[in-house]
Amino acid sequence: RALRAIDVESCALFNLAFRVASRWRKVVWPRHQEDVERVGRDVWLRVGVTKNGTPRMKWVHPDARWALAYLPFEHGDRYYYDRFCAARAAVGLPGGRDVPGGLTAHDMRHVVATDIRKRGGSLSDVGSALDHDSYAASQRYAQITPAQVKRGLAGVGRKMHTSGAGRRRK
Repeated sequence: RALRAIDVESCALFNLAFRVASRWRKVVWPRHQEDVERVGRDVWLRVGVTKNGTPRMKWVHPDARWALAYLPFEHGDRYYYDRFCAARAAVGLPGGRDVPGGLTAHDMRHVVATDIRKRGGSLSDVGSALDHDSYAASQRYAQITPAQVKRGLAGVGRKMHTSGAGRRRK
């Protein structure tokens, strides 16, 4: 909702960062058209290389593919940060890490992590999507909801169903 209050190019940058679960300034903002790769129906964004030189690729969600038309982004990072702050203010959200309930652009990564978990993804899935180096980082990002805890506890003490592997035949 907040992104609707800013120019379309800034909206494209933040939408793309959200949909590829990456940092907007470090990963998405410096990308160019040469970093876009189409493989069949999938679209991928090259976001760097691994230690062994293999390209790091991020799958681009269909809802964010429109934003690729704005690569490379024309303005400096301060321009986009100021637009994010303006959008946040336009919808009445407080800003900054030090403000209770304050919203930062980085908070979008936490939203992605939590959504992955709500949809049944593991912390390993969160770590892979957000390029985390540690399990602990993924735990910090993915907020576990009471409903998820309830689901996990509901089956405790019940007999687990097996596929039949390892059973003796009579």
